[in-house]
Amino acid sequence: MDGGIRFGDFPFDSHLFPDFIYDAYPIDEGDLEPITRGDRILGCLSCGAYGDAFGYTVEFMSESEIVEEFGEKGLRKPILSDGKMRFSDDTQMTLVAANAIIFRQVRWETKGIAAMPNEIAYRGYRVWAANMFGSADPGSLGTAPLWVLKVPEINANRAPGSTCMSRLLHHPEPGTVDDRANDSKGCGGVMRVAPYGLAYPIEHAVRFAIDDAASTHGHELGWLTAGAFAGIVANIMEGKQLEESIKETVSFMDLLYGGYPHWDELRELLLDTIQAARQSVQEDRFDIGRFGEGWVAEEALSMALYACLCFGSDVHKVLRFSINHGGDSDSVASIAGNICGALFGHEFISWTLDFSDLERYDVIRRISEDLAGSYDKSEGWKSSYIDGELPPGILRHRMANGPKHPPRYFWLLRGLNCKTITFECSLK
Repeated sequence: MDGGIRFGDFPFDSHLFPDFIYDAYPIDEGDLEPITRGDRILGCLSCGAYGDAFGYTVEFMSESEIVEEFGEKGLRKPILSDGKMRFSDDTQMTLVAANAIIFRQVRWETKGIAAMPNEIAYRGYRVWAANMFGSADPGSLGTAPLWVLKVPEINANRAPGSTCMSRLLHHPEPGTVDDRANDSKGCGGVMRVAPYGLAYPIEHAVRFAIDDAASTHGHELGWLTAGAFAGIVANIMEGKQLEESIKETVSFMDLLYGGYPHWDELRELLLDTIQAARQSVQEDRFDIGRFGEGWVAEEALSMALYACLCFGSDVHKVLRFSINHGGDSDSVASIAGNICGALFGHEFISWTLDFSDLERYDVIRRISEDLAGSYDKSEGWKSSYIDGELPPGILRHRMANGPKHPPRYFWLLRGLNCKTITFECSLK
């Protein structure tokens, strides 16, 4: 049986996701082998990181600058830095969230008590932010023994979002839906929550993703969009097609969040994305810019969904289309990659994408395998997911920061050690 993490304190068996044949457009059902849950998880996290790294090169470039440097068709293949595809804060935070989910379950299994996964993730994000600038005050950070935070590349400065950094470095407690962190709806909340959809069924995935995003982004569209993204991924994990996954997520969230003022706006946008993709395929005319630039949550998700719906199983084309628009290219492509990976699985996508140059692919694979595996109470699991020690075979590699961007945006923050920090960041 294809195993998975068992969340014993919730009224469901999340490890019993069945395997389905996904009849994704434009592939006929008979053309695909059954996709295992583990293959979907690895596909989601690896393809998301690939899209992130692909788009990170042009994140701060306008569309005209992209055309000027790479030609009319834009960037067509990843740019390597020191021989590697360097991912950004999108993948860094996604892996912290995935590690938090596993840590939470192992702690529950061993000690019978654990915080919610989004609460553990917030502690991890705070350590991540502090590590990035050497400003950690261990006493003020709380406990977050997540082994991915010992990997240098996870703590590298990759132009993190200013909203995330200002919240994480200054506030020990997360923002909530009721006690809102700020009025930001930047995409920094949505781009990191795919792991909740991988690990939980929709009723829990949506809730945890919303709470995770609300910890740093207070605007309704910032966290409702995160819930929708995780819900879509959760539906995909049950073998549903993408269009069906979107519609069922909308119906589910209608029941729980229909009373929020901005839900109707997001609901309409998600359904409009389906119609726009249908029309674009019929007319063979594609305009991802119709949904914005992707710097805010609802735009980033709708742009990613539009690319996935338009180009289906042509994953490389999905990602190329997701980055060449002059907006938040890495976040849109990261979300699109998460969706494609969950839809088609790693085995299928690896025929199209070469992951051999992807930075810290060993970490991505290990987290994916553990997220898909059943906790067996061995010392290895306890060492990695209770004590936070690096798993066997995962080494601390020397690393370099990613591609250099023009210093467009800077943010002054007073760090946890009361030192003023200046760093390049995005507007997420």
